Amino acid sequence: MLDTPKCECDNFHSVEESILVSCLSRNFLCGEFKKLFEMDPNYISLEAWEHVSTFVTYIWLFVLSMVIFAANMLIGHNAIPSLIKSQHIPGSLNKIRIPLYGVSVVAFVAAVYFALTAFQGGRAAIKLIYPDFWI
Repeated sequence: MLDTPKCECDNFHSVEESILVSCLSRNFLCGEFKKLFEMDPNYISLEAWEHVSTFVTYIWLFVLSMVIFAANMLIGHNAIPSLIKSQHIPGSLNKIRIPLYGVSVVAFVAAVYFALTAFQGGRAAIKLIYPDFWI
């Protein structure tokens, strides 16, 4: 093969099947081709499990804070005005909307914090388990 390096095939020129098979088998013998697509995980250490635990905990806290956010927004922005307009509840309950919005904002900020913290822990765990990952 013309100027093809020892463990590579020339992909830009057509070759006979026997030359291509020879080149591929040489790549497998060299181990270069196999190592190119191999992601061999490390032993999952206690530190990696701690990062996974952090990820799972903060994901659950994220879900909980998003449910709190959504429930307060639904009650404060939809249910209370509708019930006041239909006169099912007195108009004085309109004052409760502002604290509900406050709880919603706090829950949303907490959800963002929990999501960012969770993915930092998850990324740290992936780095410990797969030191050479393609993500």
